[in-house]
Amino acid sequence: FLFGGNVIPNANNGFAIRPSTNLDTASTEFNARIFELNYLKEKRIKILDFMKFSAEYGLTAKYDRMTSDNEYYDGTRTLSVDLDNDVRGIGPTFSLGTYDEENFRFNIFSTLLFAQHKFDYYAIESDSTTHFMDYKNEATTLMPSIGFSLGFANKDKKETGFYYDVNYELEHTFNAYRRHNFIDDTSDNHYIIEKSDVTKDGVSANIGYIF
Repeated sequence: FLFGGNVIPNANNGFAIRPSTNLDTASTEFNARIFELNYLKEKRIKILDFMKFSAEYGLTAKYDRMTSDNEYYDGTRTLSVDLDNDVRGIGPTFSLGTYDEENFRFNIFSTLLFAQHKFDYYAIESDSTTHFMDYKNEATTLMPSIGFSLGFANKDKKETGFYYDVNYELEHTFNAYRRHNFIDDTSDNHYIIEKSDVTKDGVSANIGYIF
């Protein structure tokens, strides 16, 4: 099964494609839209010349939408299974890192979101315009995350002029994704909710000018 997985398993739902079907092809398309707004205060700590730290604390507001569009084709028809995860949350954030260390930067950070989590399941077969499965669930939850970034920047050493800031970042969020997992049973709506962590990483490159 693909990322979306979870074809309705029982024979009473009216779908011709089920887990026991011999499929010709299957495909999935995953999309993520991530918006984040931070309000941070910074405090710099110097213990010795070679022990300098930058502590940041504040609030993070985040909106994540992750969708998975899955198709199963058996030669004559296609079953489409679409999953949608929508997370909106706000909570405290904290980070601790280096600064002014020969342009090298390392930072660890953590956030605890109080989030509203909506997740939907929708399935329909190509030769049916009336029979479909559409289930929606919603949960209010705490969503912790932890991560780190490392890279190079020279803006701490500049009062004016051009600066650069290049970083690799990895963040692991607990219970960030949920999906309907249908159980082999005689009832169409017999399912459990599965939770999964999500790990995201990426590279950012910023060039700016300090006036």
